[in-house]
Amino acid sequence: MQQILNAILGGSESLTVPVLSDGRIGGINTAEGDTTAEISFNADLQRYTVRFGSEVYVAQALSAKAVPEGLTAGLSMLADGRVVLVGDAGVAIEMAPAPQDIYYFTAAVDAQNFTPEYRDDGSFSLALSDSESFSGTFAYDNLGSANVTESCGSASFTAPTIAPNAPAYGFVMTCSESGISQNIVPFPAQSNFFSALASLDIGVSTDRNTGIVTVSGFGMFKPSFFVSNNRTDAEASYYTTNSGNLGIAFQGMDVNADGVLDVKVITESNVQILYGVQ
Repeated sequence: MQQILNAILGGSESLTVPVLSDGRIGGINTAEGDTTAEISFNADLQRYTVRFGSEVYVAQALSAKAVPEGLTAGLSMLADGRVVLVGDAGVAIEMAPAPQDIYYFTAAVDAQNFTPEYRDDGSFSLALSDSESFSGTFAYDNLGSANVTESCGSASFTAPTIAPNAPAYGFVMTCSESGISQNIVPFPAQSNFFSALASLDIGVSTDRNTGIVTVSGFGMFKPSFFVSNNRTDAEASYYTTNSGNLGIAFQGMDVNADGVLDVKVITESNVQILYGVQ
């Protein structure tokens, strides 16, 4: 990782690159009259710090790939909310939001008898029981003037008390030593969720600050944290009839009777609700 970091940063402690995305990360800087981001790396915490103007974010590196030399250096955002950092040396790193200190996050979850499973897209799952799991991701929280290099200390969690389709619905992790609070929002549990929509030529964008997935032509949806690992006979039948070669089926219905269309996402092994957002 250090060799990759050196290639990205060009031997410096930080790198300033243009913001290429037209999404949220572009909007932050435009509002502040800036079009660049500064990226640095904390070797102790194995975390990147990304600064957009006055906003500060913590991210984890997910993968590194060779790209053609001469490709414009900068940041852009993928459909699932990951950020791609292209350096000047023909190397690109995919990044996603992360806990300030993954050790203390894992320890806090382990203390509640859950073991996080980290996915390639930067999200994570928890096996709550044989029949139910939890699917979430850390948000791109603006940590502002907080000391992001300080140890988290013990971590505690606050559960949401508002409607599950509310933009602000999510868990909050608070660090005892650094005082930093970070939001955890729901995330699609299916590994083929985004690729299936892309294969149907349906545009998708994901706001990891809220968990809301915007699907072109259909609206905005917020996944449930809680994923059923047991399908009903009706769900299994719907999957068989409608999944085709995608390995996933989307069933529209008003699950919570609020007059807004929701979607059941059904695979061969699980079911997750995406709540419609007005």
